[in-house]
Amino acid sequence: MAIQYHVMDDMPVIRIDVQGKISLKESQEIEALLIPILDRAERPLYLLIDMSRMEVPSPDILRASNSTGFIHPNVKKMALFGSSAVVRSIINFIVRLAASDRVQFFATEQEAMDYLNQAIAEEHAQ
Repeated sequence: MAIQYHVMDDMPVIRIDVQGKISLKESQEIEALLIPILDRAERPLYLLIDMSRMEVPSPDILRASNSTGFIHPNVKKMALFGSSAVVRSIINFIVRLAASDRVQFFATEQEAMDYLNQAIAEEHAQ
């Protein structure tokens, strides 16, 4: 398993790439790295999550419904893309437990980026 992230240039977007089988512990480790970035953000941030190389997560991931992405006030939207139907079902279950309306699933990275670009444009228009 590997999780990597980087803040995208000139955009309020953090890209997260997930590879392999993720556990709750590994999810919490990446959150610990992201929380300081989210806390310092001067405006809402958006998460772009590549799940195209993610395997079915370990069962303990079901306890991730209080994940930072679902509850941190500086996370505006989360766009997940590339997941298998099984992974999407598991993550969707977690999203429902979290009662989060921030998460959208997409087949491709382009669709996910189009969605985030539209959300960012709407934020600027306000």
